[in-house]
Amino acid sequence: MHNEEIRQSAGGETELSEADLTRLIEEQEKNLQQMRREPWPSEVFDREEAGLRKLQARLHEIRSLKKAA
Repeated sequence: MHNEEIRQSAGGETELSEADLTRLIEEQEKNLQQMRREPWPSEVFDREEAGLRKLQARLHEIRSLKKAA
């Protein structure tokens, strides 16, 4: 899933649930694995990888907040 699709699925400012983030992270990881096997420009791969890191950071933040609550 590309970053634009992630933003669209998020509905702009609508917050994603933990389950949604987990699903998006899994999809993004699969996409990146596929991209590693194909000749993608490095800037595209880097952008997608950065999007994955942002999703992972947000999921970690949500889980940390749940533990603190």
